[in-house]
Amino acid sequence: MATQAQITANQMNAKVSTGPRSEPGKAESSQNSLRHGLRSQSILIPGEDPAEYQALRDSVIQYYGPQTRGESAHIEIMVTATWRLLRVPRLEAAIFNQCEDPAEAFIVHAKAFTNLVRYQTAAQKAYDHAKKELLTLISFRLTSPKQEPKPEIGFARQNGQAVTFEAPQIAPQHSQEIRT
Repeated sequence: MATQAQITANQMNAKVSTGPRSEPGKAESSQNSLRHGLRSQSILIPGEDPAEYQALRDSVIQYYGPQTRGESAHIEIMVTATWRLLRVPRLEAAIFNQCEDPAEAFIVHAKAFTNLVRYQTAAQKAYDHAKKELLTLISFRLTSPKQEPKPEIGFARQNGQAVTFEAPQIAPQHSQEIRT
């Protein structure tokens, strides 16, 4: 537990510390928590080719041919998850390159490998779930009967503009039984 003197000193330091003030400093500090990009809000991280990502995205869109916003949303999740899964081998190689012996890499960087497997599993689950939902939506779209437009009655032109009336909804007649 911190003493009162430590708490006071911390509060005084917090008033003075405002973080970076220049635009380059702000841009650099915004990347402080970005180490591997598997949990990044940004899909692309520095060093990755936007054209390569776009080619992957275009190929998935072409393959599935989404027709609705829901289908498109699931495709975006699949593409993002795939991109992150493709990042995993590069990260593993970078960890191994830090050590001369692979066994040493597993010992020295055990936490990094554990986190890498966890992020990989999460990305794979996101992909699998999105693909399952996408295929369900596509199947529903392809097998559900086409909606016929409601019949219109009372078509008439007034002042050069068409006026239509929807068919009235008629409630079904119910027979009533009388019991004695």
